[in-house]
Amino acid sequence: MPHLCLLTEQLIEMPDFWPDVAEKLPTRFEPFTVTGFSMGKGQGGVTLVGQRTLMGNKGLNLTSPYVSFADESDAAYPYAPLLESKLAAALAEVEAALRGKCTEYRQLDLFDTYSTDSVSLVPTLPQA
Repeated sequence: MPHLCLLTEQLIEMPDFWPDVAEKLPTRFEPFTVTGFSMGKGQGGVTLVGQRTLMGNKGLNLTSPYVSFADESDAAYPYAPLLESKLAAALAEVEAALRGKCTEYRQLDLFDTYSTDSVSLVPTLPQA
C-alpha cells in the first residue's frame, strides 16, 4: 500500500510513513487499495494498479509508473528492492495457493461453497 501511495504521489513520505511489519496499517492508508500489478519482462520491474476511495464513496483508479528493479540512476525509485521483495512474497503465496497449499492462518475459499442438501446435482458425461 505505501508503495502505491508514493509512486502515484497521493501521499508524501514523512518520518513515520512506513508502518512496522507487525503493526496494522495507519488510517492514512485506509482509502487506498492495491487491486493488482503487472510484472515487466523477466520480472525486471512492476506497475502497480490500485484505487483510492474518495469522500463521495467513488473510486479513483490509480496506476503507478513502471518501476524497474535494475535502475540505479538518481531518478530510480529508492524503495525498489523492498517493493521487489514484497512482490516476490506475494507471487510465492499465489503460486502456492494455486497448487493447493494450506496455511496456518485462515484462507478464504476461492468460490462460495453452498450446501448440496437443497441442490440437485446433474451428472455430466466425461469429455473425451
